[in-house]
Amino acid sequence: MKDEYDHKNQKVPQKDAKPSETGNGVVFFNKLTNVPKAQNNANLKSLDMLFKTSLTNDKKPNAAIFMVFGYSIENIHQLYTNGTKVIMLADPRINDYNALKAQENIDKNLKLLWVEKDSNIKNTAFHPKLYLLKFDLFLRVVIGSGNLFPEDWTVWSNIFWTKDFPFTLDSSTSKTCDFKLQLEAFAKLSMGAKYTELKKFLGIDLKDYDFSKAGVNLIYSIPIKKDISNIKESYGYEQLISLMKNNEPSKPYNFDNTKIYYSCSCIGGVNFGMVYQFITSIIPSLKSDKFVDFKAQQKYFNMLRLIYPTKSYINGLGVKNTNTGCLFFNKKTYHKINFNADILTQFENNETVYGDENIVSHSKVFIVLHGSKVDDDTVIYIGSHNFTKSAWGKISRGKYEIWNHELGVIFPAEKGSASLKRDIISKLSFKIPASDYDENDQPFFTVDN
Repeated sequence: MKDEYDHKNQKVPQKDAKPSETGNGVVFFNKLTNVPKAQNNANLKSLDMLFKTSLTNDKKPNAAIFMVFGYSIENIHQLYTNGTKVIMLADPRINDYNALKAQENIDKNLKLLWVEKDSNIKNTAFHPKLYLLKFDLFLRVVIGSGNLFPEDWTVWSNIFWTKDFPFTLDSSTSKTCDFKLQLEAFAKLSMGAKYTELKKFLGIDLKDYDFSKAGVNLIYSIPIKKDISNIKESYGYEQLISLMKNNEPSKPYNFDNTKIYYSCSCIGGVNFGMVYQFITSIIPSLKSDKFVDFKAQQKYFNMLRLIYPTKSYINGLGVKNTNTGCLFFNKKTYHKINFNADILTQFENNETVYGDENIVSHSKVFIVLHGSKVDDDTVIYIGSHNFTKSAWGKISRGKYEIWNHELGVIFPAEKGSASLKRDIISKLSFKIPASDYDENDQPFFTVDN
């Protein structure tokens, strides 16, 4: 008897035979239940919409993999109880392990896994947000900032990129595709020794899909603690450097013409070392072979602006939107002598997305601009990386250490891409360019001591 989840042996329906998106995919934000007047915005999607082949067809995926920090089982209940085989891979710090495993034993369509941690790397987190949804004739890839907690799809604003990749009988179309190779590498690194077994359980093989027209580049971090010379593959900063060198702008980035805006929900101990490493990964030509004195350091600081909500912005939240549990910034960190507060800019609501009501953002986006102009050389990142050492790592004295699993997509400098990038930036939930903090403003602190 043929396995009902062997997609190569299934009869293919004629409707919805083509992927629902083409080109560079779609960038969207999630609907928020506490902002009812924005429910009809075409650029907002609900989680349930991702589980359908199209808006007019309720057909659910045959199989799905979710790689997230955390989740609520209710968010995927409709899938595994209706025949979709589901693998949920999450951070092991979840606190209802026994109850969830009991649910797995009841329904054989569900497998719950926790990422195995490296005992040599402390304080590590499995922090990507990757959904792989297998339909009859295509694989839907969703990458962004939202987990599967209830708040991620009802209360907090999250950004996602998604694209449907067609099934193909000609595996040569994706064998040498960087997107496919990196997606599979990240999946293997996350699932470990069980990758082959789990792939068979789901009936998903990435070689069966054409990724040659992805339109974006993947970038990811994994927990490592090694000498740079001993790292066979590249991660984090190293991937960023390679990507930027392979997609050079038509006009070089420099101190005078370039600004980098980075919106995130968590800010760690930001010092010059981290700012320097981040900027020189994006602009390798700015690496210095000599000591960078205080005056020169300010040039690097002036290029970067972190977008994070002020206390006054959070105080202006509507009554139904006071859940700030996704924001992390410690007051002690802010007051450290090496923290440069001048890099902070305001999170201001873009009213074209959610209207005029303040929202809590869990998005992670950075944008590289020539001044304030959006052009072919603009770079856009969307994913799970916050501006923290845990996410991007630390390079010091020839050693590279990263603490987290992270994943994102980058729209690099590319001829003819200006229109697409203007469209993406105009539909972000926050304003670009961002305004400096007012004189009496302070960031919203998670820990107020």
